[in-house]
Amino acid sequence: MTAKMIPVVTVTDATLDSSSITENDFPVYNPATTYAASTEAAPVKVIYLHVIWESVQGSNTGNTPSVDNVAFWTKLLATNKWSVFDGYVQNQSTRAESAQWVVTPGAIVSSVSLFNMNAASVTITVTEPTAGVVYNRTISLVDNSGVFDAYSYFFSPVVTKKNFCVTDLPPYANAAISVTVNNPGGTAAIGQITFGHPEIFGETLNLMPLGLKDYTLLNEDGFGRTFPTVRGYSRKTSPAISVDSYRVTYLEGRIAELRGVPTVWAFDTVNGDNELVYLGFFTDMNFLYSHSEKTILDLEIRSLV
Repeated sequence: MTAKMIPVVTVTDATLDSSSITENDFPVYNPATTYAASTEAAPVKVIYLHVIWESVQGSNTGNTPSVDNVAFWTKLLATNKWSVFDGYVQNQSTRAESAQWVVTPGAIVSSVSLFNMNAASVTITVTEPTAGVVYNRTISLVDNSGVFDAYSYFFSPVVTKKNFCVTDLPPYANAAISVTVNNPGGTAAIGQITFGHPEIFGETLNLMPLGLKDYTLLNEDGFGRTFPTVRGYSRKTSPAISVDSYRVTYLEGRIAELRGVPTVWAFDTVNGDNELVYLGFFTDMNFLYSHSEKTILDLEIRSLV
């Protein structure tokens, strides 16, 4: 099982070429408009810098939305178009049947990772200005691992993969990358799309702990009855990775550079390349150094919520 780390290339106004989702969730903020206080019955929300803001008091004129301007505005979520780049995995961009984004990262990119999807397939196309289309691949996301006999084949619900990563894109520095999430007859939804260039840093050992941390709040009344407030969750793993001993000092510094930086961590399994993929942080790193050719690296990884 190959272990890869993939630093994320930031998507900006300058690098997002187009999207099939229109940014019309709410009106764009206008400094000349006087906004009332938002209420549940009459919500007052605007778009500013691809984020949705809610007015929290009346006579709100000329107060530019900002996290420092809490007397007038509350920051909510990114717009539907930009949710896939906002760093919140469980905040999905949605569109009927299909949703597309075209990005020219302006850097060498050979990997696309997708998280928290509701889709039947995804199509990735890479177009280089001179060479034309150099990569065009449609991947089915149907997961048949729950089908193990005739009964489950006919009566089990259709399950699709939520997370996916490809690392075989031709590494052009100025290519446009199109990502289309397809869900015919339904709603195409995706939490995050990331672009990057992977670095292989070792081979995972046979045992790889996997888990979830649930942030659901369990409220109990005086009679012990539970009323859950369902919240998000993070995925976590703590792989033990065999690395070349001569690379220990390099890897220590390289991984340290990624502290607090959202990064894609991808691991091959016997079922396929990048079968286990996480967008998040490493929270702990330890080397069990050996004077032999191989050293064990212990990582703790927690995904974004």
